[in-house]
Amino acid sequence: MLKVGGLRLEIDLAAEQVLAAERGKEQIAVEIKSFLSKSKLNDFYEAKGQYDVYVLV
Repeated sequence: MLKVGGLRLEIDLAAEQVLAAERGKEQIAVEIKSFLSKSKLNDFYEAKGQYDVYVLV
Protein backbone atom coordinates (compact mmCIF):
# COMPACT_ATOMS: atom_id res chain seq x y z
CA MET A 1 0.00 0.00 0.00
CA LEU A 2 1.23 3.47 -0.89
CA LYS A 3 -0.11 6.73 0.54
CA VAL A 4 0.20 9.84 -1.61
CA GLY A 5 -1.41 12.99 -0.33
CA GLY A 6 -4.98 11.98 0.49
CA LEU A 7 -4.88 8.97 -1.82
CA ARG A 8 -4.22 5.35 -0.90
CA LEU A 9 -2.92 3.12 -3.70
CA GLU A 10 -2.66 -0.63 -3.49
CA ILE A 11 -0.81 -2.89 -5.88
CA ASP A 12 -2.99 -5.83 -6.89
CA LEU A 13 -0.48 -8.66 -6.67
CA ALA A 14 -3.11 -11.26 -7.60
CA ALA A 15 -4.08 -9.63 -10.92
CA GLU A 16 -1.23 -11.01 -13.02
CA GLN A 17 1.96 -12.95 -12.51
CA VAL A 18 4.29 -11.07 -10.13
CA LEU A 19 7.98 -11.45 -9.37
CA ALA A 20 9.33 -9.98 -6.12
CA ALA A 21 12.80 -9.34 -4.77
CA GLU A 22 14.42 -7.81 -1.71
CA ARG A 23 17.85 -6.34 -1.08
CA GLY A 24 18.37 -4.98 2.40
CA LYS A 25 15.45 -2.61 3.01
CA GLU A 26 14.64 -2.25 -0.69
CA GLN A 27 11.76 -4.24 -2.13
CA ILE A 28 10.50 -4.46 -5.71
CA ALA A 29 7.51 -6.11 -7.34
CA VAL A 30 7.48 -6.78 -11.07
CA GLU A 31 4.09 -7.43 -12.66
CA ILE A 32 4.00 -9.42 -15.88
CA LYS A 33 1.23 -8.12 -18.13
CA SER A 34 -0.62 -10.09 -20.77
CA PHE A 35 -2.25 -8.34 -23.72
CA LEU A 36 -5.09 -10.76 -24.37
CA SER A 37 -8.08 -8.56 -25.25
CA LYS A 38 -9.20 -7.86 -28.81
CA SER A 39 -7.58 -4.42 -28.67
CA LYS A 40 -3.86 -4.66 -28.03
CA LEU A 41 -3.67 -0.85 -28.12
CA ASN A 42 -6.18 -0.50 -25.27
CA ASP A 43 -4.24 -3.11 -23.28
CA PHE A 44 -1.07 -1.12 -23.87
CA TYR A 45 -2.66 2.19 -22.82
CA GLU A 46 -4.00 0.59 -19.64
CA ALA A 47 -0.60 -0.88 -18.75
CA LYS A 48 1.20 2.39 -19.58
CA GLY A 49 -1.24 4.37 -17.44
CA GLN A 50 -0.72 2.02 -14.52
CA TYR A 51 3.05 2.30 -14.94
CA ASP A 52 2.85 6.11 -15.04
CA VAL A 53 0.91 6.16 -11.76
CA TYR A 54 3.52 3.93 -10.08
CA VAL A 55 6.35 6.16 -11.34
CA LEU A 56 4.54 9.27 -10.10
CA VAL A 57 4.19 7.76 -6.65
